[in-house]
Amino acid sequence: MRNCTLLVLMSVLSFPVGAIDYAAYGKLAASVVRVMVRVPESNRTLFGSGVVLPDGRIATNCHVIPGTGNVLIMEGGEGTQGERGPSDPAADLCLLNPLGLNAARAQTGVAQKLKVGDEVVAIGFGGGLGRSMSSGHVTALYPYHNGRVIQTDAAFRPGASGGGLFDSNGNLVGITTFFKRNGAQSAYFAIPVEWVEGLPASLETAEATSSPFWMRPQNDQPRFLQVASYEADGKWTEMEAAARLWVQEEPDAVQPLEALERAMAGLGR
Repeated sequence: MRNCTLLVLMSVLSFPVGAIDYAAYGKLAASVVRVMVRVPESNRTLFGSGVVLPDGRIATNCHVIPGTGNVLIMEGGEGTQGERGPSDPAADLCLLNPLGLNAARAQTGVAQKLKVGDEVVAIGFGGGLGRSMSSGHVTALYPYHNGRVIQTDAAFRPGASGGGLFDSNGNLVGITTFFKRNGAQSAYFAIPVEWVEGLPASLETAEATSSPFWMRPQNDQPRFLQVASYEADGKWTEMEAAARLWVQEEPDAVQPLEALERAMAGLGR
């Protein structure tokens, strides 16, 4: 996969966490379920996470359930079939209709109201393990696709795709989707819960064959991810060019200017 050192597909989640009020978040964790799918095209079984929405449907990432294989939703030691529902592969957001699932439902918040510095908690599943939690803060918010992609330092490892990102009030604000490495540091990204409302009403979508925005070739990724990729690779000239385009596209935003300053510093200017 291109830029595999930067953008990492998530299959399992297991991460040591800091001080978290497990009693307060225990009910929230119950709304996060494990999702698995057998991919007949490759004869593989993939694992990820999903979050039960207020209406009983399950939100997850499309890259967790590729192809046409049967989807199984695990709650405790029991599993139930999940019917594929509306999806937006370009946004990496898919819905499942569980058959007979009896699990707690998350309450949704408004990602648009988040601010940098707000506390958040990421909840998902690890490979062969139970639910894991990691607390952190919102570190950046990037306008994209009629919403804002959330960057956080609430850590998760490969496998947390489709897990939940909850705010300090216990409301679901995002679906944990991917992370990127920048040297010894990592940044973690969640797509906003508001994107669920924008999904098509039927199974059909004009973008059914589209790749998720973060998995596309670098030149086709959103500008903020292009800049992050060049920065991680130390390609300061390319980063400068991408940052300047970003400044032109979002002249009132702070992040493009900060990225341009970092690129100039990298070039010794």
